[in-house]
Amino acid sequence: MKRIYDAVSSWDAQMVHDILESHGIEVAVDEPSHNPKIMRSQSVFVVNDEDEPRARELLRDFNPVVGENPPRPGLAWTWRCRCGEDSEEQFAACWNCGVERPTRE
Repeated sequence: MKRIYDAVSSWDAQMVHDILESHGIEVAVDEPSHNPKIMRSQSVFVVNDEDEPRARELLRDFNPVVGENPPRPGLAWTWRCRCGEDSEEQFAACWNCGVERPTRE
């Protein structure tokens, strides 16, 4: 099983899941993180390693970074605030409650 995508939200993970399954690729989605220091919501995995190249190609239009092989380490598109809201990486504070973005470890 190989991680193919780090989602920014559960709907994002579901979209990737549905795209891949509609093309006959078996996928698994992990549970979202509730730790505000973790910069992702959920990861999507291809169950059969041999499906990875095809899955990356299918998702390239959805998100061009998915086509990278191997993916860049530490790549994140959002961060989750302790209030539970997701914010894009370029924002230094939560749009909802104003708490500063956690630092990466």
